[in-house]
Amino acid sequence: MRAITRALLLASGSGTRLRGVVGLVKLLAYVGRMRLICYPLASLAVAGVSEAFLVTPRHRLDTILAAARDCPLRPPEIVGVESWRWWRGSGYTLLDGLEQVGAYPIIVSVSDHIYHPGIAERSASGCARPFCVAGDAEASLVDIGEATRILAVGDRVVAIGKGLSNYTHIDVGVHTLNAPPRTGSGAASTMSLNDLKMASAEAGLLGLVDVTGYPWIDVDTPEDLERARRGPARGLVEMLDRIARG
Repeated sequence: MRAITRALLLASGSGTRLRGVVGLVKLLAYVGRMRLICYPLASLAVAGVSEAFLVTPRHRLDTILAAARDCPLRPPEIVGVESWRWWRGSGYTLLDGLEQVGAYPIIVSVSDHIYHPGIAERSASGCARPFCVAGDAEASLVDIGEATRILAVGDRVVAIGKGLSNYTHIDVGVHTLNAPPRTGSGAASTMSLNDLKMASAEAGLLGLVDVTGYPWIDVDTPEDLERARRGPARGLVEMLDRIARG
């Protein structure tokens, strides 16, 4: 499998739980010396991604794109892509982005997670199934109660979701797509990224990229932000800052 050099970052979330702390657009919040949006871009650049597509609603596109292009690390080249169905869920945001980017394979990353470059590197090395998700069996920096859980048998994901009581890994938020994702039966009025993953899992098409051992954190709440700024994830934040600044 050839290394993947293109990535799509999903940036349509409203960030309501952090709004009182960081303002209207949480991706612009500083975590250490860089804005939140810069951290996934830094890890993807280390992994060899040369072109990143930032998918977000029109009313935020210019603001987030300007912040991303102001990140200290180059490459990747950053291209803004409008999501016109973002209000129907993150699944539609992904489909909007893929419709405009139109090329596979591609890495799909959420934009509010800070993760070790090793996670991006393993994802960029490709996977054998049409749709793969990075999973961590020892996630220590995240709130497991709010995380998306994965049940995998070998490298095949058999179930995925927030309510799983029996699981093997936690979803890191980094994915590999070798083909368009399945959307399930019918056209739902709302559709999350997890809905798309579940549709592929039910068809036996969702694979696991095991990234156990690499640190990562999602930044959804004030507590997450504190862990990233001054808590146990600070070492990861500082390492990525050093990488970004050369």
